[in-house]
Amino acid sequence: VLAAMVLGDRTHLPKDLRSAYQAAGLSHVLVVSGIHVSILCGSVFAKYLPEKKKRERGYASRRRQALFSAAMALLLAGVTGLTPSVLRAATAVWVSALGVWVYGPPDALTSLGVAGVWMTLGNSYAVCDIGFELSFAAVLGTLAGAELARKGRRFPLLRNGVWETLCVSACASAATFPVLVLRGLSASLYALVSSVAVLWLVEPILQLGLATALLGCWPALAPLHRVCSLCAATLAGCLNRWALWVSGWPGAQIYFDTACAALICANGHGPVPGQGVAAIMTHFVREIPGGIELRSRFWIGYGLVDGRLVKLVPDGVSVPEEVPMGLFAHNLKEFGHLAAILPQVYAENKDNW
Repeated sequence: VLAAMVLGDRTHLPKDLRSAYQAAGLSHVLVVSGIHVSILCGSVFAKYLPEKKKRERGYASRRRQALFSAAMALLLAGVTGLTPSVLRAATAVWVSALGVWVYGPPDALTSLGVAGVWMTLGNSYAVCDIGFELSFAAVLGTLAGAELARKGRRFPLLRNGVWETLCVSACASAATFPVLVLRGLSASLYALVSSVAVLWLVEPILQLGLATALLGCWPALAPLHRVCSLCAATLAGCLNRWALWVSGWPGAQIYFDTACAALICANGHGPVPGQGVAAIMTHFVREIPGGIELRSRFWIGYGLVDGRLVKLVPDGVSVPEEVPMGLFAHNLKEFGHLAAILPQVYAENKDNW
């Protein structure tokens, strides 16, 4: 869990624990994204800045804060290996920081828009990626929740962290709900309960996890490294126990209709068996009004050997960029042609089987 939350490495995360986090409405904390960048770039600076300087609203202070936030975003992006979700959030932070330095007013929506344009420069179809859609929907919901919480501070009873957490969690859940439905995923009934109960743990876990990773670079700081590691593991254990407990509650997950008309799987290879780049392929066909929806997934560099999924590309060797680009172009042509001819073929042959 620590590796997933701090480094973005979920390879060692057990499947049952992933399912438990999803059922508890906490799966987003296992994906390093906007919430982690916000915690590291915003709350760290605000919490540890001297109280006197917090009250200073001079432009020099804002510039220092912007520079600090940009540096923290760069640190997290580097630690996680420049994953798309972190790059999106980090780009928004960098744009905001640039605005401060050029005397521009902060605008979260503009920063988010610039991040989206930047992420789609290389591939405009990136907007079709479910991670892209969920990330942007969650950020928009978070911004709406923060604005709702700010307006609620006019009432004395709502001036607390629980109200802010509730607003942000509710709006983020509402914003991502349409994506979950359209993508045939599941949602948790207890996402709001989990957010209020344990989401505050994410901040200390992230800070202690990063401290543990950085302190491990200096052997002389081994005692401090062990203390940070123990504290981070203890808090992560609390989060795990909550997720496992809530996942056993009735109705923990709402599954949307994902029935498919056909599921086509294949074990592919190059033009000649044993040559070229191998791949596992799945076509998922779902009925929709007016026809079908076809979604495809390819695991390039993997193959089936004696009924088992095996990585065939040696460690350290990357699949040439031309392979997925060529496959992408092939699919566009193939699916476009099929969409044009299959309705007529079906109409002519549906009664002749």
